[in-house]
Amino acid sequence: MEYWADIGVTILIFIILGASLNLLLGYAGQISMAHAVFYGIGAYTAGLLSLPAFEGVAAAARGVTSGLGWHWVPALAVGIAVAFVLALVVALPAALRVRGEYLILLTLAFQIVANQLMSSLDNVTGGPYGLTPIPPIELFGQVLIDPQKMFLFLLVVTTIVLAIAWGLGESPYGRVLKGIREDEVAVAALGKNTVAVKVIIFGISAALAGAAGALAASYYQFIAPGNYSLDLSIFVVAVVVLGGAGNLTGTVVGAIVLGLLRPLLQEIVGDDAIAWQGVIYGLALSAMMYFRPRGLVPEGRGVTTLIGRGFTYIGAARAMALERRRQ
Repeated sequence: MEYWADIGVTILIFIILGASLNLLLGYAGQISMAHAVFYGIGAYTAGLLSLPAFEGVAAAARGVTSGLGWHWVPALAVGIAVAFVLALVVALPAALRVRGEYLILLTLAFQIVANQLMSSLDNVTGGPYGLTPIPPIELFGQVLIDPQKMFLFLLVVTTIVLAIAWGLGESPYGRVLKGIREDEVAVAALGKNTVAVKVIIFGISAALAGAAGALAASYYQFIAPGNYSLDLSIFVVAVVVLGGAGNLTGTVVGAIVLGLLRPLLQEIVGDDAIAWQGVIYGLALSAMMYFRPRGLVPEGRGVTTLIGRGFTYIGAARAMALERRRQ
């Protein structure tokens, strides 16, 4: 049971990351390849603030001699704030001068540089060895180390994040985001400050990712640069695209499908699961772009549409099988 609860925790983190990126990619039409870095910024900030003072040779070997010993709540708040501010710094020149494929290259460059700095700044990040032990979350006298307890806590947090994302997406602000996605020039002609709108949504998206990073760091009690690599940024984009850009229900579906892929493969093919996972990701995304370019749950649709289509395909397959038998 703990094994599947741990997988559930991972999937909930993917849902938060996917929902936060969907605000930027799905609603505003702005592609970011640096989402894993903002996830890591929240983790490192909260981790350094909550980390207790180190003593002895092991601490010196990591390059970090002490933390500040903060409670996890203010550490989480500062982690969210730092991710938000750094995202504004990246987003402002991007919104003013960069669009389309150049935005992809800019955020990709930021992802690579920031991830390299996480590995190089030994005295701040602990270098390639990372930071440990990050104190776990304590809530109402309960230490959330057990996967089942953390799953329930994260389920509440994920629900709140989805509610925030849905509220933003369906608000007048969200309609402006969709307008920018469809035709930014037309929105600007109506008197809307499209630069400010894009910068703010970039910051909100990064802040939610930073919150996920801070909570994940407290659960896993370990931070390392490899956890925030380009692979994770690509994975989060895959969650949004596979599920359905501009649809939070699709994000949940995409996170569950891709989140269950590795453990199911491990049950089937054992230690070769990681290699097969990459192959299946590529094949799945290629098939989706061909058969369902708008994702499993397209914008404006619900999960019932997906289920209904599934029954339709099953019914069609049965009808064809019966017709063949008659012949």
